[in-house]
Amino acid sequence: MMIFFLYLVLGKTLSPYLGIINLLLKDQNQTEVPQEYENIFEGYEKEDEPETTAENENVIDGNSIVFPKRGALYARLSLPSVGMETDVYFDDSDAALNRGGVGQSYSSKIPGYGKPILISGHNNGKFNALQHLKVGDLVVITTNYGIFEYQVRECVVKDKDDPTAANLQQEKEELILYTCYPFSMLGLTRQRYFVYADKVSGPVVLH
Repeated sequence: MMIFFLYLVLGKTLSPYLGIINLLLKDQNQTEVPQEYENIFEGYEKEDEPETTAENENVIDGNSIVFPKRGALYARLSLPSVGMETDVYFDDSDAALNRGGVGQSYSSKIPGYGKPILISGHNNGKFNALQHLKVGDLVVITTNYGIFEYQVRECVVKDKDDPTAANLQQEKEELILYTCYPFSMLGLTRQRYFVYADKVSGPVVLH
């Protein structure tokens, strides 16, 4: 409760710490999403791509895409170097993660918006594969409005309360993947394994 109060009162003062506050709130107060969910992912087809601007064909008008509601399946995430592919839900509650895919924090932005993207998954599920990623590997997120590629910059173990783990206020499209650590231990642990990746290709969404 105190964390939530500080979040509301201090606002911008806490902006570098908002990512870790989100992680703490997730651990302490899970909000279940409905078992039924919306599926807005139909794959990316060139002929069905959203409207681009007249000046740049790699820039998409944000009004032409469907922004996912909380809990919706909206994308596919793949790790080509390790042969893993999974659904991405726009929610990181247990209800979403237990569907077998991975979940994006709805406090973070979807691909193309130029802001951090925070995605978590179980270490005994799809994100067990994170331990095999190496610096330079690609992470691909496919949506129904474009394909986005991110190159792994760093893989690191951090405490779950580390305020440097996820800064969702930075003006940079950074993909942050994380799971519980060690990989061999089930249930919530004190540590998290983080993978940080920078955007290298994909459209920009005007909003």
